[in-house]
Amino acid sequence: MLDERKAAILRAVVEEYIETAQPVGSGSVAPQVKASSATVRNDMVLLEQEGYLRQPHTSAGRIPTDKGYRFFVDTIANPNGIALLHRDCVNIAEWFTRKRVEVDAEQLFSDLLAELF
Repeated sequence: MLDERKAAILRAVVEEYIETAQPVGSGSVAPQVKASSATVRNDMVLLEQEGYLRQPHTSAGRIPTDKGYRFFVDTIANPNGIALLHRDCVNIAEWFTRKRVEVDAEQLFSDLLAELF
């Protein structure tokens, strides 16, 4: 189980990543969790080691993993303890999978166009 600060950091990363589809850096998370960028970076490393986040490349921020989304959906996005039906969880997971494929396809298409022109 994650402590309160790590859960808040994970929530901020997931929410920003959903909104922007871009890796999230510690600088944008720090004000939301009222911690320094260095503290957030250290916790992001721990969240990465625990499998909740990943870093697409060295200079990028972090993005949620399937485990990070699962934690978000199961606990953080559901603060009142209202249980989601299994079919709702499946629908949410499928939606995130489609969005990830769409983002990957857009990047692939953009890379292909760059190579052609």
